[in-house]
Amino acid sequence: MLVLNLTFTPFDMSLCYSQTRNFYKWGWAGYSKKDLRNQVKTGLLPAAEYKKITGDDYEEPAKSAK
Repeated sequence: MLVLNLTFTPFDMSLCYSQTRNFYKWGWAGYSKKDLRNQVKTGLLPAAEYKKITGDDYEEPAKSAK
């Protein structure tokens, strides 16, 4: 019988934060304020990190009424 002893190790997000901060600062495509807002909306970037990177508070986009 095969027995797997797996241990969960959380992913260190500090590297992702550092890269995102640098890419935004350098003006790389895909790292504008709009792109970072989309990352917050999808859960890839915490709102607190958005503020640290851009200097602006994250604001939920207004929902359009249809």
